[in-house]
Amino acid sequence: MFIIFIFSAIVSGLSVLTFLYLFIHWIRRRSVNQDSLDLMAKWLWGFMIIAVILELMEVLSIAYERTERWGILQQLISGKLEFSYIILQLVVFSFVPFILLTITSLFKKLNLKIRNFLIGCSSFMLLIQVLLMRWNVVIGGQLVSKSMRGFTEYFPGLFEKEGLIVGFVIIIIPFILLKLFDMIFPFFEKKELKTK
Repeated sequence: MFIIFIFSAIVSGLSVLTFLYLFIHWIRRRSVNQDSLDLMAKWLWGFMIIAVILELMEVLSIAYERTERWGILQQLISGKLEFSYIILQLVVFSFVPFILLTITSLFKKLNLKIRNFLIGCSSFMLLIQVLLMRWNVVIGGQLVSKSMRGFTEYFPGLFEKEGLIVGFVIIIIPFILLKLFDMIFPFFEKKELKTK
């Protein structure tokens, strides 16, 4: 699990860098450094493959062992977490970005605007995938009763100290700090050419 979380953090870091790079350049109507963006997309593609494979290997190894952990995990995957894990995390937000990044990495003659759009979409989708992975691991762990005899109901409240509002604020704070930092030390020179 430790290694899975490390690779997942690498994926989320590369995803947020790629997405913010494209988003800031789009807002400011500046041209991107295509070589840099393509390299970030390739690294993101590679680390995403490793992260997803490691997580699937963890689930498959637990399934192979057939211990009491698998009995509970199987019920979670086929029940309470089926939509958020199977459909959203694995199919929509893992497989689709994999296909998009495969297209951008393998087809060099693809139109640059289409390529950058696909890279932006896949990086945003991978951010959601990492959030879903964390959600499924943490909330999935909260659903299992301490006696291991069934499941409990759990959903974070709005105004609790670990609630949704606090989580949203924690997610937003780095972007506010990034904006303040950009005002003091601009990330990009004003001389950069504007895109057509």
